[in-house]
Amino acid sequence: MQEPQEQSLRERMENTASLLLFLCDCLAFTVVVFLRRDFGRRYIGLQGLGIIAPLLWPLLMPQHDPRPMLLFFGLILCACLLNRVCGLIRRKAISEMHSRYSGTPYLRCVLRNWDEVTIKQLGEPLLIFAAGAIVESFSLQLAAYLAVAGCALAISVAADRAAEHRRVEDLHDAYLEQQLLAEQFREKLDQRR
Repeated sequence: MQEPQEQSLRERMENTASLLLFLCDCLAFTVVVFLRRDFGRRYIGLQGLGIIAPLLWPLLMPQHDPRPMLLFFGLILCACLLNRVCGLIRRKAISEMHSRYSGTPYLRCVLRNWDEVTIKQLGEPLLIFAAGAIVESFSLQLAAYLAVAGCALAISVAADRAAEHRRVEDLHDAYLEQQLLAEQFREKLDQRR
């Protein structure tokens, strides 16, 4: 009797976690367009809906001037357009790229000793936090948004990394299972001879 309730609770928890992760992806997208280039052609997807977050953010802090957030929204649109045009041009030069590739960090030129995942998981969120600290003097609203977007970026990258790790483990398990099945198949063939 208890199993259906536990299952439904687990499903609800998974759905809630998926929704929160989707919201993190949406918020992260609004800063990623400034931090990376060479996105895969299908990278944006539904997380592109995050572009409306800067328009809705002033509703959370109505006592502050919304103009910096609107300017930030305009900059996001320009960055998206620039990334799209540059991506179309570069795509001809880049022979193979994963269609959902999350982009090459611009910080890679500065942090040459760091690998791409470390830059995305640590360097980029820290840069966004620093940008938030800089703009705090003239727009607390934008600074708060950048802090939340920086956290969302760190969570999004960590979740992507965890999912990738699970896929690698699943592939390794499938490889071991195939080896075992092949060995059993060879043994059966040897028995028939």
